[in-house]
Amino acid sequence: MQDIDPAAARALALAAVGLWGKGMALSAAQVIVRVRSRAVTRPEDARLMRVAPAVAEHPMVDTLGAAWRNEAEATPALLALAGAYVILGGAHPAFQGALLVYVVARWIHGLVQALGRQPDRTLAWLAGVVATATVAALLLGQIA
Repeated sequence: MQDIDPAAARALALAAVGLWGKGMALSAAQVIVRVRSRAVTRPEDARLMRVAPAVAEHPMVDTLGAAWRNEAEATPALLALAGAYVILGGAHPAFQGALLVYVVARWIHGLVQALGRQPDRTLAWLAGVVATATVAALLLGQIA
């Protein structure tokens, strides 16, 4: 096993922070929509806001929740592959580029999912898939 490449480790750390930031942005947007619409379904939230519990959330809360769930499905695989690559001493320049593409694509994906824009959402998803496949290929090359 080779030593961990500092540049690859930094790229992974920055990607993790960027993806965490996207998750926090989606969560913050949900809170803002709930507060502005004053539509909350949980009794404890309704008491806090001094409103009656709503039958349903604002539709944008559901849309943002779907974007958040999608992120929780897509990102762990990328982070696991990238983490393994770094641990095994991977240092190919394409690694940093793939992580950058992934993070930018996932931010765009979340935004266009919230806005309901197709085919932009599919294109952003595809860019993330290609970036993840690139990291997987680099990892396989590192193992071989």
